[in-house]
Amino acid sequence: MNYYKYDIDCNEYAGIRFDQPECDQVLHTRRRTDPISSEWQPPTAIVVAYEDSLEGDFPCLFDYSNIPIFSQRAWECLEPVIGQDCEPLPFIHPNGQKYLIVHLMGRIDALDEERSELRRSKVDNRVNRVYKYSLKEEMLHGKHLFRLPIESGSDLLVDDLFRETVEKNDLKGLLFNPIPRVQ
Repeated sequence: MNYYKYDIDCNEYAGIRFDQPECDQVLHTRRRTDPISSEWQPPTAIVVAYEDSLEGDFPCLFDYSNIPIFSQRAWECLEPVIGQDCEPLPFIHPNGQKYLIVHLMGRIDALDEERSELRRSKVDNRVNRVYKYSLKEEMLHGKHLFRLPIESGSDLLVDDLFRETVEKNDLKGLLFNPIPRVQ
């Protein structure tokens, strides 16, 4: 099985950002592991784009690109693959089309830190960069979009089924480079 960092093409496709205090609400989704849709207030996005930027299915959330943002079409295609672990949170996009923040509930402690090649923070000893991954694949059965815990670097990863679903449905805006793996 191949795994990939959730990597958005921010050079080719338009992105978004949120002003305060709405940005705080959006960033809070990254820390929460429980459902939050009942308390969600749809924030209003601001488009961040270059003159020749395209509209994609996965806009980059500038400065926080590992918070997944999907077009409605992307969510409909990927919900059968990831819906059991995620909830869609709507926001207001200036172009009037429907986009969603995908709140990924839960973390999977699937990084084998002993075998991985990584760098730790000198301040709190957390993993702050992984150069080569060794994953505990037995923990990833049925997980096609997942986040490592903050202590293990907090990377957002996807697998081959996620990539294949994106490609089969011609969804635009993600890059798929396999993560470097320990042999």
